[in-house]
Amino acid sequence: SGDILVTGASGRVGRHAVHLLAGLGYTVVAATEQINDVASLLALGAKKIVDSRMLKEPKNLLVKTRCSGVVDTVGSRILLSD
Repeated sequence: SGDILVTGASGRVGRHAVHLLAGLGYTVVAATEQINDVASLLALGAKKIVDSRMLKEPKNLLVKTRCSGVVDTVGSRILLSD
């Protein structure tokens, strides 16, 4: 149980992850910089959308720690905490 964060949710792998996890009953938090893609991510089953640029800020650690799991399709420093 709990939220699953998907980074790079607007990319091909991210979109598949959102759809698959939502289909399995998880609450998906889709992280994307593509604000124009919000409607399609919600249609795929994402329950929450966050701007992935926000996740890069140390002050937003709460968003990351609130999730029970992560599918990181970006491989960036987003998940590192200072």
